[in-house]
Amino acid sequence: MKIAVIGSGFAGLGAAWHLAKAGHEVCLYDQKGVGAGASGIATGLLHPYVGEMARRSQYATEGMAATKELIAHVEKRLNQTISQAGIVRIAQNLEQEKQLLAHAERYGDVEPLGNGKFFMREGLTVDCPLYLQGLLEEIGVPCLQEEPEGYDLLVIAAGAGSLGLVRGLRMGMTKGQVLTCRGFQEKTSWIGKGYIAKGADEGICYVGSTYERGDLSETPNLEDTQKQLFAQAASFFPATENLQVMDCRAGFRVTRHGHYLPILQKVGETCYLVTGLGSRGLLYHALLGKLLAATLSGAEIPPEFAFNQPLERL
Repeated sequence: MKIAVIGSGFAGLGAAWHLAKAGHEVCLYDQKGVGAGASGIATGLLHPYVGEMARRSQYATEGMAATKELIAHVEKRLNQTISQAGIVRIAQNLEQEKQLLAHAERYGDVEPLGNGKFFMREGLTVDCPLYLQGLLEEIGVPCLQEEPEGYDLLVIAAGAGSLGLVRGLRMGMTKGQVLTCRGFQEKTSWIGKGYIAKGADEGICYVGSTYERGDLSETPNLEDTQKQLFAQAASFFPATENLQVMDCRAGFRVTRHGHYLPILQKVGETCYLVTGLGSRGLLYHALLGKLLAATLSGAEIPPEFAFNQPLERL
């Protein structure tokens, strides 16, 4: 089957990789280029305990395994390591601390370090630009600027762009801004109220992220973003004031109303929709691609990923 995938961020490349592996002929299309949307500013934090309450995300086990499988393939192709193991998590309140202690006992992937500090052993910090480029090489096709033609099936995985391609898709959209800084000397990434993700280059880190509603401008606002993000990062990493800001980037995340799980749903007879990954793009993109490929072989989509209302391609 010839399948066109619209979108070359995490969702699109994850879907394309699994579809190509299943033997389909895949065509990638993205008017802005690889990782030009929210995936392009992703800072690479991968772990199961996303969110303010530090609860284990639904399908986290499957998501982590699927993403780590793709990372291993990319590292083999590039012949280099693109991820770093371990993330420090600072509990922001008693409820978070209780949750993380419970995870340590039940799953064994969180190590208490005392004074509300935990080490998430299974967490990774991924070099996202290298990862996206490696996935594209793994798929083995170029990312086209012009619209694909002559396909049997269309997969819409365009993130925020999906909202303009599917009728009836009522989703939440937030603007996220991230600072690139120098002067970070820690060995691993840190998460507290916000995060500081360790970059691939020595001393570089990414401080994030804002969650802004109502601002539809893609233009970053360095001054206000630095004020907000430095204030929240300083609550768990006192040396934040020593970081030097180099850059500010912005992108748009799309999420479902009332649930953080993304959407995988058939739209008509010849189209599938893969969207709504929000801030869990790294955690879920590979799993969604795996589920999509299995669906084309006759498997059922898990009901938790359904949108539960009629959708129509524009």
